Amino acid sequence: MPPKDPDSPGPRPGGQPPTTDAHTSSFGTAAKAFDDEHRLFGTDLAAALADMAAIGDFAGDDERGVKFKNDYVKHAADAATYIEALRAAYPEISARLRLTTAALDMATWATIQATPKIPAPPTYKP
Repeated sequence: MPPKDPDSPGPRPGGQPPTTDAHTSSFGTAAKAFDDEHRLFGTDLAAALADMAAIGDFAGDDERGVKFKNDYVKHAADAATYIEALRAAYPEISARLRLTTAALDMATWATIQATPKIPAPPTYKP
């Protein structure tokens, strides 16, 4: 087993408390990505559904064709519902990532503010 990276999160050797190494810029980048995906999913879904509709009636009217069409329509609708559910969750994920950024920034400043002032060192007299 490779040695544990001392800077990685989680328990540390010697009983030291775990560390948190979070860069708030990463959360902002991820939030923007979820915003972009929310927008793009809607556009891509509409384009895919239009492409599928443009194919037309390709299954035929016999028993197998009708069964295929019915299953195809049901599964296409299920896929669209699933994609819309994902798409609907993305703005909330983005908002929570931005809140995480704000909370980490506040915690960082609170830690800095709580750091005790280091007294001046004694003067050296030869």
